[in-house]
Amino acid sequence: PVGTSLAHASRILPLVTTAHCPSAANNLYWPEMYVNMSIIEPAAIDRPYFDTLSPKTFNYASPLDSELFSRVADFADELLAGKVSARYSPVEVAQWLEDLAQAASFNLSAAENKSFDHRTAAFRRFSIDTTVVIGLGRFFANKLRAAVLFALHEKTGDKDALAESIQHYHLARDAWKRIASVTADVYVQDVTYGSGWYQRGHWSDRLAAIETDIAALEKRAAAAPASAAPASIARLINAVTGHPDRPTAPVKHEPPASFRRGAAVELALSVASPRAAHLHYRHTHQAQPWNVASMTREGETLHAAIPAGYTDTAYPLEYYFEIVEPSGQAWLHPGLGPDLDQQPYFTIRSTRTA
Repeated sequence: PVGTSLAHASRILPLVTTAHCPSAANNLYWPEMYVNMSIIEPAAIDRPYFDTLSPKTFNYASPLDSELFSRVADFADELLAGKVSARYSPVEVAQWLEDLAQAASFNLSAAENKSFDHRTAAFRRFSIDTTVVIGLGRFFANKLRAAVLFALHEKTGDKDALAESIQHYHLARDAWKRIASVTADVYVQDVTYGSGWYQRGHWSDRLAAIETDIAALEKRAAAAPASAAPASIARLINAVTGHPDRPTAPVKHEPPASFRRGAAVELALSVASPRAAHLHYRHTHQAQPWNVASMTREGETLHAAIPAGYTDTAYPLEYYFEIVEPSGQAWLHPGLGPDLDQQPYFTIRSTRTA
């Protein structure tokens, strides 16, 4: 149980930093002792996230991988438009975090029950730090849901969406309170790795900003006029608060062993009709944008090519497929996989160097 608990808990922070990245600087963004980024008010100048996009709110913070993950604000727009993209949504991330936290918590309890003496220093170190990471998972999961619900309210005026947002924000706050409580007599009150105020302190110091943000949402709810949102908003609220269901189907694709510079790379994908698909590709160069090509169908096989002019490069190529269901729902191949352990891109190298 100790190993299983750690196996789940240790995946929480990497997932958080991939899906929610308010700063690219590792000495500004400290998710283990997170400086709360407001859902409703743009960050003040003294906040650590000065390098994030504007408006500087939680809903507009970029994922670390914006090709695979969607921002809160963008996902809310997709929900309202009735056309959700293939990118992993904040609600899916929230569900993964909840599942990881639950599995870690279950096995932590099992470990405590099996331990001859869980008061030993070694066991307490494992137990307390795992409890902290479980709390972080639950905090970010509920805050992500709260943020999407607030975005729906902001775009429609619906009071039910705002009420649900506040409810999930309370759950996030409660998870953070649990972290502050379990670390109160264990960690020093000024954990520090730098001179900035946001590089110092204790989990209990971060509660005030969370409470302030919740109070701002509650003030807005008290002053909000009667809802004028479309009737479909209830369905969207259920989608945000429920368990997301990503479509999938059997796919066959054999990536080329390599490519020849200056020659087109022909790619084929087999998936049951009548689905459509798009090829996303680029050089393995993070400063370059992705290119998208629609795939043509022959029976159950879809075809596309990376153009010859694009392959005349010293860089390897990376690509993935976006598959679109007849309903309009979309998903990724290869994607992260059901256990989030797959490389989400295919990568091929040239047969010779420049």
